[in-house]
Parts: sequence; structure tokens; C-alpha cells
Amino acid sequence: MREHDFLAQARAPAVRACFDYWRARKPPGRLPGRQHIDPAEMKAFLEFVILFDVERHAKRYRFR
Repeated sequence: MREHDFLAQARAPAVRACFDYWRARKPPGRLPGRQHIDPAEMKAFLEFVILFDVERHAKRYRFR
């Protein structure tokens, strides 16, 4: 899904706020890392956030 398609479908304010925050924090051409994220700035949507841990060597993902 392209970014503009996602934004057109994002009806919930928390989803839009989360996406705007994520987009503002990501380095050009990359995904944001832990060093780019501050949970204190995410109060409006923090309850909806799911974290994924990537176990690179085992090629597994764990969510919490």
C-alpha cells in the first residue's frame, strides 16, 4: 500500500497521529529505530502501538 493510499483510508485519529509521528521520525529512506522514538511524545496513540522484535539470526519475529 502506498503512503497516500494509507492516509486516505486512515479514519481513526489515533492511526493518523501514529503514522504522522512515525513519518516525522524516520530517517530518509529508512525505518525509525529505537533511538528515534520517544514514548512520552506518543500519548495520543501509545495504547495502540505493537512492538516487534526481530531475531535476525533465527529469522523470527516476536510481538509484544
